Amino acid sequence: PPPPSPPLPPPPSPPPPPSPPLLPPSPPPPPWPPPSSRANTIAHLNQRFRDGKPSASLAAAGVLVHQFDNLEDWGNGQPWRPCLSGWCNGLQNFLSASVINAQLPNLYRSKAGLVLSPVARVMCYYSFDGGTQGKRNGGGGERWGS
Repeated sequence: PPPPSPPLPPPPSPPPPPSPPLLPPSPPPPPWPPPSSRANTIAHLNQRFRDGKPSASLAAAGVLVHQFDNLEDWGNGQPWRPCLSGWCNGLQNFLSASVINAQLPNLYRSKAGLVLSPVARVMCYYSFDGGTQGKRNGGGGERWGS
């Protein structure tokens, strides 16, 4: 009789299960607006910047911008919202902003930021750095010098 066959090796172990992701996957970004819409938006912002003048109307005053100041909700991937996690959680429930136009072109700092809607709710305003960090609603309703 023929010699016995050598024993077969054991089957390979199944691969380990995949590790769970650290963060849930982000939803896909919204689609970009069509080029003509972007061009119209840019032209409109440029016109508001050029034509901005003192006014109670934010749209007539120029362009309302928020410059990133590390008090945004970066921890949750939403830098257009006030901080909700980390060291700055609870420091403020608002975003600081500046009105800029051709006569008032200076920015608070040279960082990137956001253009805000001219119908944004403004809770208070100052002609200087209002020192509002840690104050609810930007210190709106407080009186200076009292």
